[in-house]
Formats: sequence, C-alpha cells, structure tokens
Amino acid sequence: MVDSLLDKYDIYYTNNAAAKLGFMLARSSSGPKAWMRADSSPLPDNYPSSDISYANLSPDVQKVISQRFLHGGLGALEFEIEDDASYQILRYLKSQNIDCRCRGKAYPGPKIISVTVPQYPAITIVNANCELTTGWTGGARSAAQKYSGTYSWLVSAGASAYQTLDSSVSFRGTKVTFKMWAMAGNVSTARIGIHDGVTPSYSSYHTGGGGWEQLSVTKTMGVAATELTLYLMRDTAIDVYYDDAEILVPINGAPIRGVDFNSLQYIAFGNVLAKLNGAGTAYTYVDTLPATITSLAVMAVSGADYLFIGQGKANFYYYMVAAETFTLSNLADGKADKFCTVGTSLWRLYLPNNLRVATNPLNGGSWGAAVTCGEAAYNVNDMWDYGGILWCLKEDGAYYYNSTDTAFYSAFPELTTITNEDAGKNSTVFRGGLYFRMGNQQEWEIKGGVLTEITPSLFSQGIADYAYPCVARAHDESWLYAIIKRGSADLAVMAGRWEYIAGRTRWIWHEIRSINLTDVSTAFVSSVEGRPYLYLGSTVSTENVYKVYLPVTNDATADADYRFYTAGSLWTPRYASLLYATDKRWQQLYVNSESLTATNYITANYSIDDGATFTALADIDTSPEQTKSFTNIESTMMNLKLDFVGDSETVPPVLNYHNLKCLILMDAIAKFTHTIKCDKGLRLKNNIMPPTAYTYSAIRAFIDTLRDTVCTLGDVSGIEHTVRVRVLKEEEVFDQDEKRPMLHYTLESMKVL
Repeated sequence: MVDSLLDKYDIYYTNNAAAKLGFMLARSSSGPKAWMRADSSPLPDNYPSSDISYANLSPDVQKVISQRFLHGGLGALEFEIEDDASYQILRYLKSQNIDCRCRGKAYPGPKIISVTVPQYPAITIVNANCELTTGWTGGARSAAQKYSGTYSWLVSAGASAYQTLDSSVSFRGTKVTFKMWAMAGNVSTARIGIHDGVTPSYSSYHTGGGGWEQLSVTKTMGVAATELTLYLMRDTAIDVYYDDAEILVPINGAPIRGVDFNSLQYIAFGNVLAKLNGAGTAYTYVDTLPATITSLAVMAVSGADYLFIGQGKANFYYYMVAAETFTLSNLADGKADKFCTVGTSLWRLYLPNNLRVATNPLNGGSWGAAVTCGEAAYNVNDMWDYGGILWCLKEDGAYYYNSTDTAFYSAFPELTTITNEDAGKNSTVFRGGLYFRMGNQQEWEIKGGVLTEITPSLFSQGIADYAYPCVARAHDESWLYAIIKRGSADLAVMAGRWEYIAGRTRWIWHEIRSINLTDVSTAFVSSVEGRPYLYLGSTVSTENVYKVYLPVTNDATADADYRFYTAGSLWTPRYASLLYATDKRWQQLYVNSESLTATNYITANYSIDDGATFTALADIDTSPEQTKSFTNIESTMMNLKLDFVGDSETVPPVLNYHNLKCLILMDAIAKFTHTIKCDKGLRLKNNIMPPTAYTYSAIRAFIDTLRDTVCTLGDVSGIEHTVRVRVLKEEEVFDQDEKRPMLHYTLESMKVL
C-alpha cells in the first residue's frame, strides 16, 4: 500500500528514530525532476590496472585463480586467505601417492619394491621330554632310566629311532642344531643325527661311561634338502636311553632396524641374521642364533669393524667380522637388549633402564659401571648418538648422558607428563635435530637446545587424513621420513623438513606414498645398492620388507635411475577468491604440464560442495598446455581433485601449474541519487500548502538525522527501500519551480537490503 505522504510529497524518508518526513524533488536544469535510480558495480570505478597480470583483471569481467606452486606442503583448506596469503597459495589440501616437493612440479610418488623375507615353518619336536608314548618312530618309552621327569626313550631293538619334523624345502641352506641327553654303557654306541633327505650329519658319540651326557649336532641343510629328520642312533647291541630333546631352527619374527656393514645391508628376523642380496630383491640367510635378535650395531675396535648382535638381557651377545664368522661374548656383562654406538664407544641396554658403556666390547675387553636412566617404571625405547652424546628416548621423555656427572638427565621434564609405551620408538637424528614421538601422537624435534612440536596434524588442522601417530622415522640427506598409521594396512610415508618459503623458514610436510603393510616395526635408509632407498619392515613376520625409491635430485624426473608409481591423486585447497558467499560462474581450467599423452594423463575432477562429491571434468592428455571448459557451473567455491594415471615407471605425468577462470557474480547494488528542496512555504503536490511545521529548519534538521545512517526511503513509486544515506551536495540555487533562491540537498542512498 502506497504511503499517503506521497499524495503531497514526491518521496519520503523514515529515520532510525522512526520519524517520517516527505520531501519535494527539485528540477534539473533540463526540466525533469532530479531523481535517478541506477545499479552500482560492487567494484570501485578506479579498479587498479598497473602491469598486466591475472591479479589486475577486473573480477566482474574475469577472475583467474592461478596456483603455480605446491611445494609449500599439505594442509591448506583455503587457497587465498588473509593470514599469511603469500604462503597459503603455495600449499595443497592433501595427496595420495603424489609428490609435490619439487618447486613447480607435481608427479606420482615413488615406486615400492617388495623385498622377499625368508619364511620358515614352525617346528616342534613331538614328545621332546619323552613322557609320552608317541612322536618317535622306533624305540619305546621306558621308566627304567630318566634324565628328568618320569620316563626316557629306550632304543634297544633296531638301529635307531627317528622323527621327521618337516618335509618341505623351507630350511635349505640354513643351520639347524639338535641336542638331546643320552645314557649309554658302551663307546661308539649312542649318537644323534640330522638328515636333510640327501645326507645325514651326526654328533660325537656318547663316551660310554654310563651317565647322562648331552649330545649336540649342527648341520647346514643342503641346497637340495627335502626334509628335516632327527635320529636317535644305537650303533652297537647295547641299549641306549634318550631324554629331553631340543632343536634350534630359524624362527620367523618382525624385522629390526637394519645396518650397513662391510658394504652390505644386514637385518634380523626373529633369530635369523640375513643380508640383502645383490639384486636387492630378497634377504638371504646368514645364520641362526640361539635366541631372538633384538639389536644390531656396527663399531670399530682397534681399526677393525665388527657387527654386534644383541639377543636380549637373558643371552650373551655375538659379534661378527666381515667374513661372517661369529664369536659369543664371554664378558661378565656381555648381554644386551639394545646397542648404540656413540663415537668410539658402544653402549648396551638392559631393559628397562640399565646401561653400560665399553670402548672394547670384544672378549678380553670390559664394560663400565652400570648407570640408570630415569625411572625403572619407563622403558628406554631407543638410543641415538646425538651431538656425540648418548640420548635415550624413553616412554616418559628424552634423556641425555652427562659424562662429567656419569648420570642421565631429562632434557625437557615437561615431556614426562605425556607418557606412552610407544614413545621414543623408531626415532632418528637428521640435520642436527633429534626426532621422536611422545604422548599419543605428538611428534617432536630437539634442535639447538629448543623443543619444537612438528606433529603432522598441526599443519593440517581440519583434515582427518593426518590426525594419526607416526610409528617410525628415517632420513636421507634432504628429508625426514615419518610413517603415519591411519589403520591396519593403511599407512603413509610423510616427508618433512625446514624450508625457507614466502619470507621465512617453516616446517613443511608432504605425503608422498601410501603403503599397505599391516604396521611398521622399523624404518631406515640405506644406499648399499648405489642409490638411497627407504626400507620399511612390518610388525607381521609373514609380510615382506618394502623398499621405497628415494630421489638423488630435488626433481625426481631428472634422476635417470628413479622409478615412479603409476597412479595417485592430488586434492587442491578450496578456491573462493576471498568472496566466500559470492557465486562464481566457472569457465575454464587451464593446465600446464609435461609428458602427457592419451595413456599418460591427468583426470581433472571438480567439487562444488567442499569436496563431499567430485564430478569428472575431462582428461588432461596434451602437453605443454591444455584448457577444458565448464558447462553452466555456478557455486561459491570449487575444489579440484587431480587423478594422475601413468603408463611408465620412468616418465610420469607431470603437473607444472594450473589456473581456474571464473566470473564473480556479484549482486548489483541499487543506488538512488536525487535532489530535494529545503525552504519554508514550499508548494507541495497539487498546490497543497505545507503544514506550518514544515519549515526550513525542520527539513534541514531531519536531513541531518539521515546522514550516514541506515533508514527507509519511500521512492517516487511508493516502494520502500532500506538504504544508507550520504549527502553529496548542499548548495543554494535558483529553484525552477519556486522561481526563487533556496537550499537544495543532493542525496545518494545506497540500498543495503
């Protein structure tokens, strides 16, 4: 309904105090009343246009969002944000099997080679204590003699008793030891043996003295072995009693951290010491040790290198020379759960926190006095030479050894408040820093006496893919590698380091490869094959070791011997051009690339619902540049997902950079420009005389209440608008209607709703 004021006045205003007043419009010099409505551009008329660049294009004509670099790391939700914008435009949201570390290039991540791990069947001697009537073929259980328990096994009739433990080829080339107690009253009668299906091997004979003696035979199974059979021999007519059999065979186990020794890579699985073969495709058997191997360390003594092999604090350690001959330690403290070489000294650990150091841990040398590290309630989970000092990573923090005080001290006591049984495991030293885990998933760096948290989730807040703990760490010359575990068989290799980017030094993370191991027990880098690889061992003994290619140049495409994975995906940040609630009409995607073909390409997908769903746009299969158009796509934002599909391990699809072109669909803003009269005795519509209160002073005072406020304008058609009023001009002119001088106000009212 049109306000009745318009029966008398041309327009009216209602101020923010709810007072309403009508106004008469002045006439322009050409005759019509001075009233104009126009749609105003949201951009200023003087939009900057200096040197030509995408940034200087008027966005209501065309907006170009250009992402030229991705080396700033993962974790960017928004492409352009006000805070640290020069850095944010160098980042991406996340990746899977895509490597963005090289400035100006993104390509599939490294190839993984599965390195075969030796596998052995579980072996058990049936009726090893001879208390049963079964298990052995030949002979019988007897209560006449015993070494322990109630019974032994009597071999009286026939030449022997035997038991076949395995009929496969699994133990070919391995060392097997069989021991058993025997009683015989005659020489050259009782002995035990191992048969591999080709040739037998026997122990020495019992002395024939009539007492119990333990016999032992060790056999290296032949390369053509077809079985593993134990024999209890009776080589004369005298009765022989046997009891309490033992066998030492290779036993599977999760790998421990490998070491380079004598230009070879050695690693341990269970009680087996193995080494990488020349082709780098499998670990080959070296020897079987009496107990599970818990640690490997290399140290030089008197100019010669030795490999020290720990078997836990219940067993004496071995040391090995380059010729792969072994010596069992006979030192009083010659047992170790873990070893760590620091300079010219070797430290050994008894769990949970007992340590000793030696400069000569060979037989004939000695270990120093015991030193405890922190509380016994918390295990030492790893040890490192950091700055020429032994550092112990415990469940409750990082400790360092002070040689002057011969004592350990907590480096940062505040870490003790976040204890965890996995804290400190699989730590590493890289570029002058010590890197380790504390608490549930906090990742820490100690460098230059400063403690810094570098947990991946801190750099990717709001991205669930990185809210998981790191389970292992390793490094090459350029990057720290951390393995995050999202779940069983869902792990990823992260690459991180400090890098000078956008004006300052920052820590950055990249995800470069996903892996499907159940979990990771160890990670280490070795270059014994002539180039670096990252080796990942599983917590599951039946899974092979993964060997991950590492580039020797910053640009992996320039590394002739590097090999790429042939698939991967890259998710970009949200593109909204700082206008988060304003629609854009998306026009084109431009891609600059290398090596793209019909079979070596990038599929571009887009999302207009913040990454909830993606729609395929097109395959980008032409280099160096290609443009694809959108069809009728309007939204406030857009995310891209770029799927890389490769046909070669040596020439990957490479993304250099990409642009998005769009129109910013800014709503037009109605602007009302008009000139009103201010004087006493004004003639209103139809020559109606104004009320006596409608005076010069009243009109002027009311206009002052409108200045720079939000109020209501009733226009010439009787339509009301919520506007913000500015007084553009106040001047005394000769009024064409009144034929006399008077005050005119020129107002500009911008619609706000």
